Amino acid sequence: MTAIRAGVHRAIITPETGIYLIGFADRAGGAQGILDDLTATAVIIEDGRDRGAIIALDLLALHPETVEQVKEGVARKLGISKSHILLCCSHTHSGPPAW
Repeated sequence: MTAIRAGVHRAIITPETGIYLIGFADRAGGAQGILDDLTATAVIIEDGRDRGAIIALDLLALHPETVEQVKEGVARKLGISKSHILLCCSHTHSGPPAW
């Protein structure tokens, strides 16, 4: 039987107050405070042959070029095929623009 291993890590990605928040066209000014931190959470799963990553981000969306850059960095650093890396966003309207 093949053993499956997994690991998880979470990082806070909350920007400084004052930064513009994406998602509402009529919002005036930047962020005035922080209620809850924004996070990036990565789960790495491997079975001895293949390794994959799921990365969840508290952001509205990511630009396709940014997705490609993140996948290339993860692939280079962790030896994971880019086709085995999934990025997903929580679609928060209380985060910085990442488009």
